[in-house]
Amino acid sequence: MTSITERAMLVDLTIKQWTAAKNDPKVSQQVAELHGSDASMGRYHKLLIGREALEQLRQLAAAAGQEHRRRTLPWLDNGARILSAEGYFGYAEVMRGFESQWEPALDTFVRDYPAYMEEARQKLNGLYRADDYPSSHGIRDRFSFGYNVFPLPSQLDFRVQLGDAETARVQASIEDQVNQALDAAMKDVWERIRDAVGHMAERLRAYTVSAEGVNGAFRDTLVQNVRDLVDILPSLNVRDNPALAEFTERMRAELCAYSPQTLRDSKCARERTAAAAEDILSRVEAYAA
Repeated sequence: MTSITERAMLVDLTIKQWTAAKNDPKVSQQVAELHGSDASMGRYHKLLIGREALEQLRQLAAAAGQEHRRRTLPWLDNGARILSAEGYFGYAEVMRGFESQWEPALDTFVRDYPAYMEEARQKLNGLYRADDYPSSHGIRDRFSFGYNVFPLPSQLDFRVQLGDAETARVQASIEDQVNQALDAAMKDVWERIRDAVGHMAERLRAYTVSAEGVNGAFRDTLVQNVRDLVDILPSLNVRDNPALAEFTERMRAELCAYSPQTLRDSKCARERTAAAAEDILSRVEAYAA
């Protein structure tokens, strides 16, 4: 427990966005009456501004969330995820990059917000309600981008006076919960390996060249996805598992040795890589099960 609390932490990425959509009860009631239906069976949702106005912020939020999940591991169900000490600086650098794009994109949206409202007034016409919209001064408060870092819980931090026996029981429960969460997190790592390696083996075996042409073509991302995973696996090894370290090196040496084009051009390279992927996959299955 002491070593894991020194090697890992919890990180919670929080991105808040204005939905720019609203249910219109009046219109919902009118539609229900028009069709003679129960108003509780349907709702009319309207967009308050055009989708393109928030598209850049939405894309940044989605990309940041994807990168957050890629660089971290699941932890219980409270939104926080495990981040290793080794992976922290890379994570922080990437998130600072997203934040450096988020702020100017938000500045642009806030600047143009009155124009978006005017455009919506014209497009919505009779459905436009001024009180559906945050004020120009308050719209920025509907958005935020940031992350918080917390220590992993440790039974050693539990010091409430409950009596020796009960304190020991609670401390043991904390340690058990942490270990269960770490086991689940490591299973996530093995599943990532299984999925990437299994996909590589399948696509390489399906690739054939004949007089009629190529069957089972694959994209360059087949190799790049494995390389990206190999690069990040050391920072996901929060259990300091020697087997995971060994598989990481095997993947680097045996699955990332050839470029995608070489794998297309050389049957020998393709078969060698596919065989290595199948062998790694067969051994990883026991950990991912």
